[in-house]
Amino acid sequence: MLSVEVLRGLASVAVVLYHAHIILLLPEYGHINAFEAIASRGWMGVNFFFVLSGFIILHAHKADIGRPATLPRYAWRRVVRIYPMYWIALTLYVTGALVGLGHPDFSTKPLNLAWSATLIGLSDPLQLPLRVAWTLFHELAFYALFSVLLLSRRWGMIALGAWFTAILAANLLGWFNKFYLLHMWNVYFLVGMLVTFGVSRLKGWQGALALSLGAVGAIVLAAAGARTLEFTRNDPPVLLAFAVLFALVILGAIVCERAWSWKPPKILLLLGSASYSIYLFHSPVISILAQLNVMFIPGRLPPLALFWLVVAVSTAVGVAVHLLIERPLLQTLRRLEQHVPHLRGALATEAR
Repeated sequence: MLSVEVLRGLASVAVVLYHAHIILLLPEYGHINAFEAIASRGWMGVNFFFVLSGFIILHAHKADIGRPATLPRYAWRRVVRIYPMYWIALTLYVTGALVGLGHPDFSTKPLNLAWSATLIGLSDPLQLPLRVAWTLFHELAFYALFSVLLLSRRWGMIALGAWFTAILAANLLGWFNKFYLLHMWNVYFLVGMLVTFGVSRLKGWQGALALSLGAVGAIVLAAAGARTLEFTRNDPPVLLAFAVLFALVILGAIVCERAWSWKPPKILLLLGSASYSIYLFHSPVISILAQLNVMFIPGRLPPLALFWLVVAVSTAVGVAVHLLIERPLLQTLRRLEQHVPHLRGALATEAR
């Protein structure tokens, strides 16, 4: 589905805009404020990723539900999609911080680094070197719960239903909402899964209506009050509203693509393919560029020009990492599947 790739690419750019804004705004980088009205809301790209992930996982593995034999391949695909590139990014970031690049604010204690590398949050508080990795904790929790569906349709639905109920209770009633497994972010995966059931049922005009309602609703809600990530993080009803609106956007885009075939620009498809590398590498690159600006050309570039230069370079680095490292690495790991019977025997489904 080309529309999914395009949406994924746009979401990654939104996150780049957000981090370019908040990093350049830091006092140590000159307190540069540019493109605030839109960039300050770019955090919504993360929300969008969560909804999209819920849809993609169920869409890709719908035929695997209730088939335990598919679990090894599913687990392998999830592990190789998340960890190798994350470990590369983490290693480079920690190494750079240790040699004096940027302004590191994480603990170098072995236990903290170990939990950060494994993405298991058993250290309290956990100080992630690569801050964007907080989303991966939620992703992995969803992958684990979804795996129950592969073992048993019945018990998987019970597990996901119980998780959904616990999240709503924890947030709407004010219980344990700071515990990441019960945070409202996780509802986004579950709402995204619902998109799968509407894709084949809607006609083209209905998809266009869903897309329009979702996009307009998200813009209005963002403009009306969701100014910062911190504000929205503590407002479960707003988070739930965004989940529904983003689900409508995804549903509508897919339905419209099926009804009226279209060929998006290749650059948008490339951004979608490179979205994970962009996500992992853009923030450190922004910090390095901001530091170089302070050291060598402070005040020489207009704020808006500096902002877009930082956005363009950090995005381009992510794309280059995807083309030179991520894509060849994933191809190698996928070929490895053919030599492992338990992985080769499962359904040939593409998860991401």
